[in-house]
Amino acid sequence: MKILSFDEYRDGGTIGIRTDKGVFCLDGRGGVQEKGRLFHGYPKKDGSNLVENSAQVIAELLGATLQFKGTLPNGLVGMLLDSQDKAKVFWENEAKVTKEALSSTSIDDEFVFRKLVMEMLSKIPMEELHRIFLLTKQDPCTMESKAKMYDSQYNPHEKELLWRLHEEECVLYEAKLIIK
Repeated sequence: MKILSFDEYRDGGTIGIRTDKGVFCLDGRGGVQEKGRLFHGYPKKDGSNLVENSAQVIAELLGATLQFKGTLPNGLVGMLLDSQDKAKVFWENEAKVTKEALSSTSIDDEFVFRKLVMEMLSKIPMEELHRIFLLTKQDPCTMESKAKMYDSQYNPHEKELLWRLHEEECVLYEAKLIIK
């Protein structure tokens, strides 16, 4: 799917997405039951143009936003991700493993599933990863970190960590899953 252009309606939040496969609209209006749902064209009052099983279309639209060269409307990617009728999984991956490989001591179900998840994560845009994970970086060489290291009011455990990182000449990257 290729995105051609966007239409922003003055109805309180609906975004039209013109693609080579037709026009889709995400209903972003507040106070309507269809908020966040995907439609073929502008949402009709009776909901008759609702895209059924829209997970595949939404996944294609998300992929197409990565290829789009122009400016995306504010909130479009978030609206796609928050769409009420999306499937539980947006990014999926699969692997076929031979019985011989599974007989190896280093390749088991857990190994394969972890590889799949790592591959999926590598394909998710960074801005969307920030919606799923709390990503932090602690660099002891920044001015802010150096100030914290000498600040008597700063958390002693955090200071200790910064000092250890400084001595080891390391930068700490941390990711925590955000559960809502």
